Amino acid sequence: GRIQSVNFFMGNQREMVGELAAGNIPALPGLEHARAGQTLSTVAGIHTFEGIQYVSEPVVQIAVEPKHPKDLPKLVEALNRLTIEDPNLVVKINEESGETVIAGMGVLHLEIATALIADAKVEIVTSQPLINYRETIRSSAGPVMTKSPNRHNKIFMKVEPLDEKVAEMIRNGTLNEYKDKKEVQKILREVGWEGDDAKRVMRFDPRGNVILDGTKGVQFIQESSDSILSGFEDAMKEGPLAREQVRGCKFTFHHFVPHEDPAHRG
Repeated sequence: GRIQSVNFFMGNQREMVGELAAGNIPALPGLEHARAGQTLSTVAGIHTFEGIQYVSEPVVQIAVEPKHPKDLPKLVEALNRLTIEDPNLVVKINEESGETVIAGMGVLHLEIATALIADAKVEIVTSQPLINYRETIRSSAGPVMTKSPNRHNKIFMKVEPLDEKVAEMIRNGTLNEYKDKKEVQKILREVGWEGDDAKRVMRFDPRGNVILDGTKGVQFIQESSDSILSGFEDAMKEGPLAREQVRGCKFTFHHFVPHEDPAHRG
């Protein structure tokens, strides 16, 4: 996108200005793909601001569909706009039923969302509100072996309950992907983690989970790590019991047996 003008709001009136000093909140039309929490700069190599962390999680959800099938594109457009304006509103597709599901902070939150969809001239049909649940584990398990989707790579994984204090620090953003690694290691050691474990973090999941690299002397692991982490994220979004979000789990990537052919390691 390209910034078309610099503006600021006085009440419900928008005023165009040539520049704004630090501390003001500008309105910048034209940035179609900009999102809350991102850093914009005309200077290369600057440090980015820490992203916004939304502590609250959606607790109620409804299924929505257009009353008239021809309005489906208009519904998709309205939902995209709503999620940009309100990041606490989560829209997802139920892969089993094909339903479009909206999750929010409560029934009132969802009522406001459906009213805004109606303002976009889209007639919709909604289901009854459903409560969101969470999945976790009670004890340690593994190592358990599974195979990659192409059946050519063996992955061994262990899982154990994650200390609630660490899980909360992940959820509130104290521990995240963008924090300096040495600072992350210091925080984890302060809460009782061993030095080796603190160094082996592969990824923090903002729902309150973490995966560590526990492999030793394994070749070609870098070629498959992106696929493994993608699978980890998918599993945390929809757990095995009720396809609800997973929280409070500490995974250890224990061992990896890759295929001899590099083409089959992804």
